[in-house]
Amino acid sequence: MTGQVYLDKILRPHVKEWIDRGDDFILEEDQDSAHGVGQNSFIRRYKEQIGLEYFFNASGSPDLSPIENIWRCEKHKINDFDHFDDDSLIRGIKRAWHAISQETINRYIDSMTSRLASLASRNGDVTEF
Repeated sequence: MTGQVYLDKILRPHVKEWIDRGDDFILEEDQDSAHGVGQNSFIRRYKEQIGLEYFFNASGSPDLSPIENIWRCEKHKINDFDHFDDDSLIRGIKRAWHAISQETINRYIDSMTSRLASLASRNGDVTEF
């Protein structure tokens, strides 16, 4: 994904809507370059312009990023159907994303206290998450 795609498909149509609506959240992102990790990134400037609170988490760390656990399961679902072109892959990803229940998301978010405690007790080593 490019920064422009992230801006046009995620930040402007969805995240900005949450901000405008007054939702209280902090966006967790991995360190994908499209997320605006560079100091002079146009993505970073846009996020600051709209007042988005965000932080960059450890890339690919399931201990610290619940989305890694959620997407591991969803990737299996995506692979269960044929996707021979970009359009069918995009449809499959959207189908998989919409199939994630809020209960599932909440369960992973609620596990963060246990995740952090486990990491601390293991001095940062790999945990059961």
